[in-house]
Amino acid sequence: MKKLMARILMMPHWREQKSGYIVANSSFSAWWEIVPAAGCYSASKGALDQLLKTFVAELQAEGIDYIKTLIINPGYFVSDVAKPEKHERALGADWGEYPALKKMCHDLVPTLHGNQPGDTAKAARLVIDLVKGEGVGQGRELPLALPIGNDAFVKIKEQSKATLKMLEEWEDVIRSTDRQL
Repeated sequence: MKKLMARILMMPHWREQKSGYIVANSSFSAWWEIVPAAGCYSASKGALDQLLKTFVAELQAEGIDYIKTLIINPGYFVSDVAKPEKHERALGADWGEYPALKKMCHDLVPTLHGNQPGDTAKAARLVIDLVKGEGVGQGRELPLALPIGNDAFVKIKEQSKATLKMLEEWEDVIRSTDRQL
């Protein structure tokens, strides 16, 4: 909600100067990476993505094209998110009827921290270049949402292939519910 409120408060300023840029740090877990016990995190990132995509559509409906938006969906990057100390309370709690899930998370957190493949300094430089239209962003029209990181690329490609396969296999069922016009 804080991110939403910040955008709302910035709108008069952006309208006045006819310029603005929203860069949202989301996650590839918003759509493509399923991490047990991280459902709330993934759901909040998915909600942020959809909220911003809707915001852009609403701006376009009003003819406002001077407020740019870029949603970054990074894979795993070295950060404090997976720092074991941040998870001590949750991992030390009683998980009731979910001991296997607790063990999986207990094993994952220390294994993940410090072993994420993404370099945050490289990601920061990349985002700056994209926003400024320099380096790899020069002369390219940016997508609304851009995954970054090799792990994100691989996972999204796998998920996209699986989705296309499902659509092909279930096309007759999926399309069977339309009214006859």
